[in-house]
Amino acid sequence: MNMYTRQEGITMWGMVSIVLIGIFFMFLLFKLLPPYMEDIKVGSAISRVAKKPGAGSMSPLEIKESVTKMFDIENISNIDLEKDLEIRPRGDVGRSIRLSYEREIPMTKNISVLMYFDHQAEAN
Repeated sequence: MNMYTRQEGITMWGMVSIVLIGIFFMFLLFKLLPPYMEDIKVGSAISRVAKKPGAGSMSPLEIKESVTKMFDIENISNIDLEKDLEIRPRGDVGRSIRLSYEREIPMTKNISVLMYFDHQAEAN
């Protein structure tokens, strides 16, 4: 009887490989999930400011103050609104609010992930 035809299962090295790959993806998840969660809050804050009554007739300074208040409520502190927030007139009574920013996430010694985020909303 041939002993090798009846053996089934995974070897020790196969199991170690699967575990290491799983650990790697869990590491990525724990590093990259918080910036994505923060980005969801940023998008929500920008759209809420744009949907405010009279947001289209607000001055850029008032819109910026409104975004700052929303960021305080949502506990967002990693974004520089002076550099990243852009407010443009849109027609006679409207504004285009755009927030584009990037986050650098350090992974290990000299390896980082650069993430770009861009949100735009129309205030009428």
